[in-house]
Amino acid sequence: MSKTSVLGGDNSGELASISYMEGSDKLASCKPDISKNIANTYAEIEQLLLDLEENPKNKTAHIKLYSIISELSLTELETLSITLDSRNKVQRDLLLPLITSQLIELAPRKVLPFIEQYKPLPDSDPYLQHVKAVLAAKDSEFGFEIFEEDLIAADSDTGVPANREFISILAKHNLELLMHLLVQYKNKEIDISSELLSISYRLETSDEFSGFYDELRKLNDIGLLASPLMQWLEISPDDVFAKLNLIEDVDERKMLIEDAYNTWMYVDPETAANKRLADASNKKSELTDILRWWPDDESEQAWAWLSQQDGIDINSFKIQLLDELSYSSPDFLLKHLADVPLDNDEKTSFNHKIYSGLKRRSSEEAQQFLTTLSLSSQADVQALIDEKETPKTTPRESYRDSINKGFNQYFHYKEAKAFAVAIDDDGAFSWGYSVNRKDQQSANKAALEICQKNRRKSKVTDDCKIYAKGDSKLFNL
Repeated sequence: MSKTSVLGGDNSGELASISYMEGSDKLASCKPDISKNIANTYAEIEQLLLDLEENPKNKTAHIKLYSIISELSLTELETLSITLDSRNKVQRDLLLPLITSQLIELAPRKVLPFIEQYKPLPDSDPYLQHVKAVLAAKDSEFGFEIFEEDLIAADSDTGVPANREFISILAKHNLELLMHLLVQYKNKEIDISSELLSISYRLETSDEFSGFYDELRKLNDIGLLASPLMQWLEISPDDVFAKLNLIEDVDERKMLIEDAYNTWMYVDPETAANKRLADASNKKSELTDILRWWPDDESEQAWAWLSQQDGIDINSFKIQLLDELSYSSPDFLLKHLADVPLDNDEKTSFNHKIYSGLKRRSSEEAQQFLTTLSLSSQADVQALIDEKETPKTTPRESYRDSINKGFNQYFHYKEAKAFAVAIDDDGAFSWGYSVNRKDQQSANKAALEICQKNRRKSKVTDDCKIYAKGDSKLFNL
């Protein structure tokens, strides 16, 4: 990692008038026997600082200042550091990251005391955490010393004072020791889920994930297994299920395998569906679950896969798929409705769903669809429209308790997460959340997918929308 990787700081601030001679005198007084060459070097530093005060965007001066300081010895660097207390903010902000960068090269164990003395920062500060990561990359043993020392002051409010970069570096050098220390954080009731997620992001092979899984099992917290399993599935689903099948507790094994299958459906739905169906003792029940978890944007793939299944009456499952997609994909219904045998009531119901889906997009498009139906079918659909779409006044208090209960569970997670809800005018509702995703966009998409599936099951007419991103609610219920 280069020295420039820790450079940063604000070059703005109140300018104090400090002359070239005053700066030189400061350095000379710090080291009376200073040689002529180094005296010239210090004088050049002072002049560059003055130039940068006058023109903070002077790239040549920035590069020259960095070049000079990166050549200083430890003694010379410490001499320069002594002058920091008497400098103005602009000069301090220029020198602090440069001195820090050179100290990392010359005396890593002096870096944190230097920052503490001249620029105290909270443990959560991103710059301080980055510096710790750089130190750990240079000396992993020292990195673990830092991490263990931070444990002393850590509590449930501060959390683990380490960013993803720092955790990943420690995991690379000694995963077992890192897990040992994380257990100590967990014993202080500190949430370590985001740190475990950081570890899993740096794993590349199935063997590495298997070893990490074994370490996680020692924590005796099933909730911490979910995110790493999701990522392991992208590498080797067979290894994941082989490992899960070794779990002795029947309920725990069943729950984790079910979660893994549902996650796999997002990663590779067709392969996951084939595996699920092959392993299922009750294929009809399994087909129902498979279709419920198949991603909406892969509906054509789901239809083609379903059509290939032998030895099962697939018509009822095609109807299920049409029903589940009736809200989000009216065009899909239009395309495939004639492919399955339906009685008159079923046809009327689906035609009404197509009409409603098109109407959300365009009233004109919905009316055009009605004109394609026979007169008797139009009358049946219109009767259903009148029945379903007559405004009703229903108290809307009942959904709050359920959604708030779900949100309280969701709130405890720290990593990228989102919570989605759907509430219609009849008081029907659904919700769903997703946590520990790789980024906010992925969390939003997954939360909406889960909410939509629940919405279709509960026959909620309104669409799902994001209720919370992270811990921030976007609107009131």
